[in-house]
Amino acid sequence: MHSLVKRLLDSADRLEKEVVALGDNASVKPMDIGRSAIDQVAECALITAYVADCTLARQMGLMDKSAYEAAKADLDTTEKAVAALNAATVAFVAAYEALPEDVHAEEAILPWGTKSTLGDLGEIVCWNNIYHIGQISYIQTLFGM
Repeated sequence: MHSLVKRLLDSADRLEKEVVALGDNASVKPMDIGRSAIDQVAECALITAYVADCTLARQMGLMDKSAYEAAKADLDTTEKAVAALNAATVAFVAAYEALPEDVHAEEAILPWGTKSTLGDLGEIVCWNNIYHIGQISYIQTLFGM
């Protein structure tokens, strides 16, 4: 198993464990203005799916913000968000593993203007998952966990 795939699977698994550990508090927005843990897992699911699609297409397209917000709003429970995260992770792994080795070094321009190799697109997903693991862990501290 490629180390990127392992890191992605590990980060998605940890993200699931952290949001599930919050139980009924997963929908709470800190100070009523922050983002809930469910919202953050939903973001991770959608970003993972987006990067999987871009990996399959071998290019980064612009994400439709209104479609993204609508899709995220539909992932309004822990169960829905986790199911979407797991499905997106499986899709990304399949896309990554289907990418021929000789195109891993091809560059893609990311929507915000920086470059990434196609082989490294998964690093974006791993980084995003890990970042949100930290955010959810902070929410846990607010509940004394």
